[in-house]
Amino acid sequence: MRDRYEAEMWLAHHDQFSEWFEGVLTSAGRALRHRVRSIGGTGPQLLAAGAASSLAMLTFAALSA
Repeated sequence: MRDRYEAEMWLAHHDQFSEWFEGVLTSAGRALRHRVRSIGGTGPQLLAAGAASSLAMLTFAALSA
């Protein structure tokens, strides 16, 4: 009985995490598309936006570690 309960709890937690992660990816994709549209789309500007995004992600990863 306890094993079944623990399995159900694990599955519920896994489902919640999956939904949260999918939401984060969707939001990030939406924000990135909006940012690219607002830049105008020239090559150097897109490279600069990519570099800034990469730097922001690396900074966030370093601070959260």
